Amino acid sequence: MWKDIVHVLHGYMIWQALRLKYRIGYPKVVLVLAGQNKELDAAALAYLGYYAERKYAKGAVIVLVSDDDCNVPKPEFPFHIQLCICKRKKAEALYDAYGFYKFYDNIAFTYDNRPEDNLLGKLLKEGLIDEKEAVCLGLFGLKKAPEAEEGR
Repeated sequence: MWKDIVHVLHGYMIWQALRLKYRIGYPKVVLVLAGQNKELDAAALAYLGYYAERKYAKGAVIVLVSDDDCNVPKPEFPFHIQLCICKRKKAEALYDAYGFYKFYDNIAFTYDNRPEDNLLGKLLKEGLIDEKEAVCLGLFGLKKAPEAEEGR
């Protein structure tokens, strides 16, 4: 039990460090790309603009979960983007702290297997929708996928 408490506190401290370093406030959204499902991460990046628009954000922080230090090109968006590379253990601690206490409304994690009743994971397991629609509906809370909106 103490180990779990320390783990959650560590995740909250990681959040505070990110919040201060990247000046995270409500004009910014945070997207944590877990790196478990590449198609899911790509779809999340593709629809990040719609998520930022829904949250009335003027910027975003993308947290890339990676165990190796790599140079990742920063994606182009019509708003300010900051990129952060985070080790897997730190990202899991951050996610567990967020699961314990939802400290920020404008954050999205692309984990599809944590926890077991994860809405994003459920949508993908049922197989009725693809990764793009799962991101729009289950992760970003959009009413419908933007392609379906444009086609009508």
